[in-house]
Amino acid sequence: MILVLDLGNTNLCIGVYQNEALICSCRTDSDLNRSSDMYANLITNFFSRHHLNTSNFEGAILSSVIPSLTDVITLAVENVINQKCLVISQGIKTGLSIRIDNPSELGADLVADAVGTLKKYGYPSIICDLGTANKLFVLDKNANYIGGIISPGIKTAGKALTGNNNTFDFTVAATVSGSTTINYAITAVKGDECTVADSGVKVYLTNQKDAQILAPTKVSALTTTTSGNAAGAPAGQYVLKTGTYSATKTEDYRLRMWVADDYTAPSTQQKYVLKVNVYGQAPAK
Repeated sequence: MILVLDLGNTNLCIGVYQNEALICSCRTDSDLNRSSDMYANLITNFFSRHHLNTSNFEGAILSSVIPSLTDVITLAVENVINQKCLVISQGIKTGLSIRIDNPSELGADLVADAVGTLKKYGYPSIICDLGTANKLFVLDKNANYIGGIISPGIKTAGKALTGNNNTFDFTVAATVSGSTTINYAITAVKGDECTVADSGVKVYLTNQKDAQILAPTKVSALTTTTSGNAAGAPAGQYVLKTGTYSATKTEDYRLRMWVADDYTAPSTQQKYVLKVNVYGQAPAK
């Protein structure tokens, strides 16, 4: 038996193949807050429901579009079946001929779609993958992947924040001399023009290598700065990160923002704006 996993932006789909036939499957949320142990328990429970023996697995393969969860899922799988989990990525030999300008930019999910289509249906083919994003792409008469289009999925399009402002990259730089220590805070303030409640928007802070700093959290659930805080930030601002610098340092961050799944979007266009601030000060001596 082979364990197959498709980690998408919204769902993790898990299936088991035996003799090239899918014998069982399940679907769960792609949860950035779950540890590898939690995912391992989920997989173990799935096996138990279907009376599967872990010793019967020959291996596993994962397609992932969430880099920060790839290693988490891989470790969970390998701990459960005691077999290596193959990850679809650059360098893996799939036999797919990719004829686009930057083959390395082709997502693992689209590679898996294309290889599965070639195996099951042949070519030429037009492939539709409908999910968080809708993907439509083409395999030509020579089985080459020649390109396609990606657009927001139905649910995503209905709830997406407008424009390119859903992701904000910024840099925090501190110059420290001597034995000074600087207390700092990265905060956010809601814009006056907002028409969406704080409970309707989630934020997620990482560094620009996608290492998690602040787990996905509703803005309404963020803590706020208090009067007289160590960083000198005004009271009442949402806290994204706090810390100290004892040496000169530069750090790059990425703030993502999206509409919460349980938010009921009205028929009219809505707007939400967060303004990011950075405060820092040395303790009084």
